[in-house]
Amino acid sequence: MRMFSFHPRQKGQAIVEFGVSFVVFMVLLIGVIEFCHASWIYVSLVEAARRVARFTVTSPTTTFPNATAAEIRALLRTIPKDTVGVSDLTEKNVKISYKNFDGIPSIRATSETLVEVRIVNYKFKPFFPSGGSYGIGEFPLPPVTTRLAMESQGLGN
Repeated sequence: MRMFSFHPRQKGQAIVEFGVSFVVFMVLLIGVIEFCHASWIYVSLVEAARRVARFTVTSPTTTFPNATAAEIRALLRTIPKDTVGVSDLTEKNVKISYKNFDGIPSIRATSETLVEVRIVNYKFKPFFPSGGSYGIGEFPLPPVTTRLAMESQGLGN
């Protein structure tokens, strides 16, 4: 007694069904991988902003509101290379400013000042870049902002 009998048409139908479902599965799998990759890079940017803010708060100089590109490059070198995803972070992406606790920009650092570090226009590069009119290439991630108080440095008013 034969339990299964395949006709030639059924074999072709199974191959077509497998092909369609495999393509849908792979698109979903790649989408999940890319979403997780983008989330990982975003969290790495948050960590990089925290490290830059912490270094700025504890640095002996207070020139960062008017920091030059070279100073910001030197500051970016303080971020460990194990911070994944920020190896191509440049001074064009990092904005450092001082603000009062009520959000008004401040010219100099005092004990009542916040250091605000923003990472903007960082381009996310997918693992699986796809071209063509339907594909995605690099795209900017949302800006990251971190604020730390200067009060820990013991500056006077």
